[in-house]
Amino acid sequence: METRRVAQDGQGSLAHYVLSDEESRRIFEQEIVPAELSHLTRPEDDDNQVAAESAAAAGNDIGPVAVLLVGQTGAGKTRTAPLLAEAVSTAAARQRPRARAHLIADTYKTYHPAYAALAAQSPSLASPATGPDARRWLAMACALAASRGADCIVESACRHPADFQDLVRLFTSSPVRYAVRVAVLAVPEALSRLGILAELAEIEALLRDLAADADEEFPDLRPFDPEAFVKRGKSV
Repeated sequence: METRRVAQDGQGSLAHYVLSDEESRRIFEQEIVPAELSHLTRPEDDDNQVAAESAAAAGNDIGPVAVLLVGQTGAGKTRTAPLLAEAVSTAAARQRPRARAHLIADTYKTYHPAYAALAAQSPSLASPATGPDARRWLAMACALAASRGADCIVESACRHPADFQDLVRLFTSSPVRYAVRVAVLAVPEALSRLGILAELAEIEALLRDLAADADEEFPDLRPFDPEAFVKRGKSV
């Protein structure tokens, strides 16, 4: 029986899967940006970014919003993200038009050169082997979006708190004054696993991998003082 966590992401026996800085940057710029983020690289976005900086400096614009949507695997982040995006878009409509970005690290794992082979031969290693570069690509994507003053929804399981903190700093230090918000999905373990089954019933090879991710994320959950609840079914 294969052991899922031979090493932590990108460490030990998985270290050789971590790409060099140059290769990671090349894949991001030549593959990920054209396929996933081309709407952030149009010439008019340069004008939008300059206008955003000027308006923010003059206090005439509330500035773009970055929402970090946090929850363990299966919590319902992908289903909740459109609701948050709609709310952000409604608020932005009262200001000037802005680009929007929905950013997810898992989306970028498939761009890793080793991902396809690992998913086919050792699916339990596909995520930890490619995770470090996927997280780097997420940070690059956030930096690109922030440089354009885009409204952002960023999904995170928070398995790597330092990465989460870096993303917050990235937006708060942007020349465009971002309003940074954190939305936390507090979902019981049973419902989290149900979410995994419901969303990935047709991708059985990845079920064990994602379930193990959820197991790692639960021990770090702590009590909190709630401000609002979003229930399954979209009621608040």
